Amino acid sequence: MNINCLIIEDEPLATYVIEQYIEQTPFLNTTKFDYLKDALDFIHDNKPDIIFLDVNTGSIDKYQIQRLMQKKDLMIIFITAYPKSFIEKNLQLDISNLGYLHKPVSYKAFVRELERIIV
Repeated sequence: MNINCLIIEDEPLATYVIEQYIEQTPFLNTTKFDYLKDALDFIHDNKPDIIFLDVNTGSIDKYQIQRLMQKKDLMIIFITAYPKSFIEKNLQLDISNLGYLHKPVSYKAFVRELERIIV
């Protein structure tokens, strides 16, 4: 079983960390973009299984995120330095059933979140 992951993150160090964690997991493949707007065509054409999405890339559009959240075969894991409440309040999104990783992301938290959403 291969799981296709997409990283949308504009901080090179944060991208590198998530990329390294994905590479340590044999069944995960990865592609990366700096901004959500640049990744939308890729998402439509390639249908990734998991998106690791930084909510502070400067070009976040809550309506684009809401459309992504409606896809049943796509799991979003938010990666951010902000608490969940910030995302829910400022982006007006209910992320209670989505993934969430707080920066800096530890490998233990990464694995725990993957296990939670893949099962």
